[in-house]
Parts: sequence; structure tokens; C-alpha cells
Amino acid sequence: MFTCFYYWLIQPLRAAYDDTASSVPLMSTTLSTSDFAEITLGIFGDGIGPSYARLVVPNLVSETIPPELLPLLQAVREHLLSTLRLTLHPEAALWERPLWTFWTGPAANRLAFTLTQHFANPSFDAERARRVFDSTFDMRDEVRLFVDGGDTHIPLQYRYLSLYKIIELHFKTRGQWRQQEVEEFFSSFAERFRERGIHAKPFTYLTGVRDRCAHVKTGRTHERIGVTHLSQKDLARVNDVMPLAGDIAIAILNMRGKGKATVERRSESWLQWQYPKG
Repeated sequence: MFTCFYYWLIQPLRAAYDDTASSVPLMSTTLSTSDFAEITLGIFGDGIGPSYARLVVPNLVSETIPPELLPLLQAVREHLLSTLRLTLHPEAALWERPLWTFWTGPAANRLAFTLTQHFANPSFDAERARRVFDSTFDMRDEVRLFVDGGDTHIPLQYRYLSLYKIIELHFKTRGQWRQQEVEEFFSSFAERFRERGIHAKPFTYLTGVRDRCAHVKTGRTHERIGVTHLSQKDLARVNDVMPLAGDIAIAILNMRGKGKATVERRSESWLQWQYPKG
């Protein structure tokens, strides 16, 4: 049997971490669910304050995180963050990348690593910045929404809603959808949706995802309902459709720009999208 050691790093990040079986937590508590028993959560720290949280999940049959554990990991992360914001600082934050490892026995565990911060030195094209500012001022609301859609500091559902709002601004008149234009525009994206296994009409599917994000509900009374966080299933659903939503927003911005400024995507990664090209 294997034990999973799952870590969340607490901001600010440290240069080095070393967690061993002898590490003493600042606090610890035990959780139990119908699927998992004797799960231990500990918060560890240094002279600065809490530096990381460790969740220990014993009795796993393999060195993989089982799907049924994912909702619990999400629930623990969310409540851990809420607790830190209530007891440490209202703006307490976790590093966005959790870490985990597996051991055959708790007494043998050790996770040690260092972090090195690399500072980018982006070049600034002043003339390009002037052209972008001037040519997009009339569509500044859409530009702001697009930028919010790529901001990883914003929860995923709000990023998606920002992109969806670009669709609304372009295709709604006095609160009513211009349905024929919507159908004509989204028909060009149907094949890309099918490539991702989505066979519903693109606009219908995106609107369904929008409703999930706007209301943050699961639709079933026995599922966990969030306030600012999506369920694990909906989180994956939104994350999967974000590249398509981003490309749709790009197409709309390019139509709005009328050649004065264009948006281009440099790679398949949302984080590497670039706006705009003057």
C-alpha cells in the first residue's frame, strides 16, 4: 500500500523546503470520509510564518491519485485557503501548483527542493504601445475583459465569464441575441468543438458553461455547491473549453478592430497568448 503526501505551498514562497517524517506541524487535524479514513492535514512553518500545508492520504493501492480523491483535494484546498484568510491574513494565497509524492511507509517520507525565481526582462516597444492604445481605446471594455480572461490570478470561472461577456457585447442588442448572426459566426467553430468531443452547438455549449460559472452550482442536490469555486467536474469542463472561448474572443476582437489592431495567439497555451499586435 502507498501513502500520498500532497502539498500546498503558502505564499510568500521560500527558497528551500525540506519536509521529513520528523517535521513538526504548527497545527494538524484528521479528516475521514466514506472513501478515505485517517487523512491528516498539517500546516508547517518557519520564522516567517506558515510555509506549506501537507495532506497525508494512506492506504492507496498504487502510486496514482484515484479519481474519487480529487473532490476531497479540492474541498481541502478551498477550506484551507478560507481558514488562512480568516486566521493569517485576508489576502493569504497558495501557490497555484500543488506537489505530491508517494511512499510505501510514512516513516520514510522526505520531500526537499529549492525554488529559483527567474525574472523576465520583456522589451517595450513604445511606438507599438502607442498604436495599440490609440486604436483600441473605443473597444477598451472588450480589451479589459480579454486581458482578465488570461489573468491566472483571477478564478477560472470569472476568467471564462470575462470571455463570454465579449460574446454578449458583440451579439446582443438591447438585451436580445441577434440569433442569425450568432449561428453564422459560431458555425465556423463547430468542427473544433467536435475535435474536443463536444457535439452540442458551440454557442449552446458555451452558454451552458456560462450558466455553471455564473451560478456556481452543480445542478444536483447531492453534489457540493460552491460560492466562488467550481466543482472538480465543472472546473475540468471550463478549463477544457477555455482555449476555444479565447479563440472566439480573439475573432470577435479582430472584427471589432476592423484592421486597426489584431490579436494573435502564439501557441496552444492560454498563458502564452499575446494581445495585441499593433
